[in-house]
Amino acid sequence: MSAFTWIVLSLTVLQVFAQDGMLYSSANFPSFYQNEEGIFRCTFTLAQDEFNSITGFGYIKVGDPATDVKGCLVTSAAGTKTVNTADADVVSTEDCEAAFSSLEASLTATIVLKSTLTEVGEYTCFWFNSASSFETGSKLEVDQLMVAPTQLDMTITPDMMMYSGDTLGVVCLSQGGSPASNFSYEKNGIALQGEPSYEVGPADDGSVFKCVDKTHANYNGGQSNLTSQEKKITVFYLNSNKPELSHMAVNPMRTELLDCTTDGNLPDGVTIMYSWMKNDTVVSTEPILEVSKTDVNETMSELYECTVSTTDSKLGTVMVGYNITWDVQTTTPAKPPSTMKPKPKTTTEKDDKADTGNSKQAGSTTTIVIIVVVVTIVILVVIVIIIVVRKRKSNSAEVSKGATQETSPEQADPEKGASEEVDATAEEKNKLLETPDDNNRDGRE
Repeated sequence: MSAFTWIVLSLTVLQVFAQDGMLYSSANFPSFYQNEEGIFRCTFTLAQDEFNSITGFGYIKVGDPATDVKGCLVTSAAGTKTVNTADADVVSTEDCEAAFSSLEASLTATIVLKSTLTEVGEYTCFWFNSASSFETGSKLEVDQLMVAPTQLDMTITPDMMMYSGDTLGVVCLSQGGSPASNFSYEKNGIALQGEPSYEVGPADDGSVFKCVDKTHANYNGGQSNLTSQEKKITVFYLNSNKPELSHMAVNPMRTELLDCTTDGNLPDGVTIMYSWMKNDTVVSTEPILEVSKTDVNETMSELYECTVSTTDSKLGTVMVGYNITWDVQTTTPAKPPSTMKPKPKTTTEKDDKADTGNSKQAGSTTTIVIIVVVVTIVILVVIVIIIVVRKRKSNSAEVSKGATQETSPEQADPEKGASEEVDATAEEKNKLLETPDDNNRDGRE
């Protein structure tokens, strides 16, 4: 870049990181990261004669030669001023032209200049002309250029899979970075006090840990906090929801079920073993022991102890005991609540239940289909009956009409019919009158 002298009118009071566009003042953001791009905002206010003589404006590190200035250049030729950028990576020509136009109009302008700081020191904005350079008196002190770690890692001891009773240790480490990182720790999203180190139990199974770099919390303007990857631990344990010793007073005529069923989170392939003891003698290796007493004549007590262990000795053992008092005076027939846990349903039982539900659902669907079919048939029958009835009514009406039209001649001419009937009657009477004479005539002959 050609040699020239630069000067600034206003200092960088605010730094804005280009990635998120937020503003930070030098008072509450005193540290900058090496090789991280930031932004200087420089405000200029010039007198008219100063504007007429300006040949450039921008920023520079105090003590550096004029060749290291960053900003805009103003050249004059034939009475015309031309504005260009001195470094396109710092400011665009368009931004330089806009700032110069503002100065020309009101003698006041603000220019935004990008920067990539590589050294600590004092930075200032200024403007200059062909004769001299002029600082505004406002400066930005950069007393430290921080270096962010390149990687954060978290180590969990003794391992990601551990046993109840083991001592958990969580340590975070960073690679690179200056100054050295200090860390905070989180468990399931909740901040912990100090570095975690304690004895784990069943409640810690599935817990998620993470560490956060507090020293470099403002890296990238505070928008890219450095954190480690989350890590989830597995805790193996053997657990029992039974008390270590229960006291029971029961009627000798009854049968009691003693339960030492145990659960937990076991490694793959590990099985649980049960051992019931009475008078130092093993009486059963099942989780539930059935005891009864039919030959008791007086009150007596017996101690039954169950030892629960596994094929993995690291899980330890669980002890469950029952002190049974066979009381011949006990007359209450009611049996105390059994401690036996319900037997888990097998896959077959679950499938049967699912099949029963599906059958019920299928039965309901079939019933609905049958009802719809029956209703449809009834509607069709009703429609047919209506059609038949209407047709019969129509036929009856036509028959009645035809009968009316086929009337007898007498009905058509009543006088003619009556006359013919009178003539017939007279003729019949004449015949009757002539009959005796004919008979007499025959006798005389």
